[in-house]
Amino acid sequence: MKKFLALLLALVMVFALAACGESNEPSPATSGGDTASGEPTYVWKLAHPYNEGSSNYEACELFAETINEISGGAIQVDVFPSNTLGTTEEVEEGLAYGTTDIVYESIASLGNWSELANIDAYPYLYSSLDHFLAVWQSDFGEQLREEIGEQGGFKMVGTLYRGTRVVTSTKPINSIDDFNGFKIRTPTQQMYIKTWERLGATSTPLASADIFTAIQQGTVDGQENPIVDSWNFGLYDVCDYVIKTNHVYSQCTFIFDRSKYEAFPEEVKGWIDEAVKVVEDYKNDFTVEEEQEYYQRWEDYGATIIEVDMQEYMDAFATFAEDEFPEFVDYIEQIRAMDPALSSAA
Repeated sequence: MKKFLALLLALVMVFALAACGESNEPSPATSGGDTASGEPTYVWKLAHPYNEGSSNYEACELFAETINEISGGAIQVDVFPSNTLGTTEEVEEGLAYGTTDIVYESIASLGNWSELANIDAYPYLYSSLDHFLAVWQSDFGEQLREEIGEQGGFKMVGTLYRGTRVVTSTKPINSIDDFNGFKIRTPTQQMYIKTWERLGATSTPLASADIFTAIQQGTVDGQENPIVDSWNFGLYDVCDYVIKTNHVYSQCTFIFDRSKYEAFPEEVKGWIDEAVKVVEDYKNDFTVEEEQEYYQRWEDYGATIIEVDMQEYMDAFATFAEDEFPEFVDYIEQIRAMDPALSSAA
């Protein structure tokens, strides 16, 4: 009996040591291989919600190609578009668990993890694209990204202009009063919800993949997104009106899990920065032209484009921060003071 117990104990120890050895192996989701043998050192999964044909889709493909080239093949990025790995919230949660390695989405999409992230969706904050880029490509913009990242456990790299957000609708909106009782799909963040509630609309938070069906079935009367994304969601088939509210200058960024990013060698971080800069230069220049092209597409398809009295909307949100988000007041004052038009006017 004693010999049997000794043998059993020895076997247990062997299996325990084997298990420990296996747990020390690198995760194939983030590394695997040897550059000398032609295999990548890092293999990353990049998730995003955008469909093929959009500049956001192309931006992610360009990032994957560029970082692979810059790193000499050390980094391979596999891109998963159109919510194929899950909703935005699911893939952002997955960053901590390794089910995703990068998410390409808006800063505002992190609002469930960081209160400050909601400032990305604050309405009527910028006077122009120049103003928006002056803020987010500055040291102050980097400070905002860092504060948001620290709150939520993320690292964001890059400011990629996505377009200004507008409303697409099944009914005309000719006056701000027409939003009273209007049923609008919004993202899940409080900034979006409170924005439309302020105008008397009823907000229905839904994932982007559910927008088309919700409008088609009459669950909502419309939605708000950049004009290009609205087209690529196929909404031209269910929305006859585009209302140019231009309420948010929207951006995307490359989002990593913060602790995993900080563990990367400095060389890898440099490759990420360099690749993102290439994508920024492409995306920010192209989106301005793309927006105009897509307004024409909507019009050619039969939609009515409605201009709005911008001052009427701006007046409606004059005290929005004080009323709903007092913790943002100082940030908003700093952002408005960074408008290049103010210095040129002086």
